[in-house]
Amino acid sequence: MQPLVGRSDVPTIAIFNTLNWDRSELVTVYIDHEILPTNKKFQMLDDQGRKVSAQAMSSRSDGTYWALWVPEVPAMGYKTLRIEVGEEAQKIEANMSADTNLENAFYRLTLDREKGVITSLFDKELQVELLDVQDTISLGAFIYERLDNRQAMERLTNTNRDTIYVPLKKTLSTLTDITVSAIEDGAI
Repeated sequence: MQPLVGRSDVPTIAIFNTLNWDRSELVTVYIDHEILPTNKKFQMLDDQGRKVSAQAMSSRSDGTYWALWVPEVPAMGYKTLRIEVGEEAQKIEANMSADTNLENAFYRLTLDREKGVITSLFDKELQVELLDVQDTISLGAFIYERLDNRQAMERLTNTNRDTIYVPLKKTLSTLTDITVSAIEDGAI
């Protein structure tokens, strides 16, 4: 596909849409620090010259994972983003939020920082709490399931299937000492 995209005088990212409708999407890409240095101001522009929102998600010594909001990628086509790095220095600062609510026009999501789980998912339009807040297991909890014996697992294969439901004898446990380390306010 590279010959179809064409060459550019600056680094570019091609985002392909294999669906048969236009779509806007959050895309995660890894960009080497030689292409996009951490200490320089930059902008990402689409083929119409519009700025694309970008936010650093995580970084390594050789590059950074970026979240990009790419609007209006054409159906069965692609959109090219130009990375234009300036000469002006910049300092990337994380804007940490103490708020545990994440909210948009449709939903409000509440996190429990101590357990690292979602305690509430409220639909604003329907005015309904979507989670069972009385449940013992919260949304996003890591569950480790351990069966009492291997034969219980082997009875549920493609070639061997029970005709009568028999509950599995198992123990469930969750992780402990989990914390939400950071919630960042950013472009995305």
